[in-house]
Amino acid sequence: MRAVSWLATGGAVLAMGACGGHDGGLDAASARDGSVGAAVELGTGLEAFETVPVRGGELELVHGPQGGWHVYVSVRVRGLVPSELVYDVTRDDGVVLAHVPITVREGTFVSRDEWLERVGDLAIFAIASPDEVVGRDVHASVVVIASDGRRFGAALDARVVDRTP
Repeated sequence: MRAVSWLATGGAVLAMGACGGHDGGLDAASARDGSVGAAVELGTGLEAFETVPVRGGELELVHGPQGGWHVYVSVRVRGLVPSELVYDVTRDDGVVLAHVPITVREGTFVSRDEWLERVGDLAIFAIASPDEVVGRDVHASVVVIASDGRRFGAALDARVVDRTP
């Protein structure tokens, strides 16, 4: 996968497209058909999209049923039809914790106001113990490849926490 240099700018929301601006009156059809400026937001959440600040937020570490460790990542988009997603999580020392490419299937995004949301994706960490990440800062990013081939992205810097060890 080709690197996207503008992704490192660190914006949780990156808006691109001809229309620009934010209009609270947009409907889900406008979000899907590209008649509004495209935007992507990276967040967390298992059952609903949860916003994470661009800097200073937290991602909860989860001990999975198969013994591994992950965080939930979620994305919402408007003004584009997603066909692929790529999530990446890198620890503050440059160690890649997760690289998650996903081919989007029909019905995996849900309409919420002017956004299309996908929640509860797993960024499974390549770690042996939670001690490797708890209390550490990570850089999380998503690249969304639209059905027309355009690429959009969002990123955030957060601390990994484990409130329910």
